Amino acid sequence: MPTILRSLLPEDVVAKLRAALKPELFQPGAGTASGLSKAAKDNLQLTCADPVGRECANVVVRALQSNDLFNSVALPVKITPPMFSLYRESMAYGLHVDSALMYNDGKAIRTDLSMTLFLTPPEEYDGGELVFNPPGSATHMAKLPAGSAIIYPSTTLHEVASLTRGSRLACVLWIQSAVREQSQRDLLAEIDKVRAAIDGNDMAQSKKGLVLIKQNLLRRWAST
Repeated sequence: MPTILRSLLPEDVVAKLRAALKPELFQPGAGTASGLSKAAKDNLQLTCADPVGRECANVVVRALQSNDLFNSVALPVKITPPMFSLYRESMAYGLHVDSALMYNDGKAIRTDLSMTLFLTPPEEYDGGELVFNPPGSATHMAKLPAGSAIIYPSTTLHEVASLTRGSRLACVLWIQSAVREQSQRDLLAEIDKVRAAIDGNDMAQSKKGLVLIKQNLLRRWAST
């Protein structure tokens, strides 16, 4: 399941990023896509190759490094340089799966998790939802407040719906985790939740978490 990082960036920081990320700095985004994704991608992007993009990306990385929930669910060992995407009316990014490997200075980063940080308030645009299409599961859509982010497995089929009004600014990046398998990361994150519940003397929540962990470990290890 996706994880939402609410208010990863405060309103004043979002405002500064939006003021710095001027539309004229952006270039067609298809140049950073490969394979089938290239044909599906219709947006504008600004990468860390641009000094403004690099400065804004550093703000995002610092926020992630100090966010406990991000570190718990992602267990990051490598993060791709963040880049910024801009969608205008009729732009979209069709159904695709993210590349398994991305490169930074010639070094490969395995993409275990993807992240989208929303920078435009949802009331300023129509369409532009991040849409998840996992096989065999119900479609899920995300359109978060500015400053909030969503993290999801990079194996997930997803798309950005066509924008029908306004413009949509976001930051995207990919994470290589210390733990490759999503189910194992989920269990470790659940242990963190139990520990926090114990610290807060919430014994009911602690017991529920321990039952969940036990049953999922039993499901993984049991032979019948």
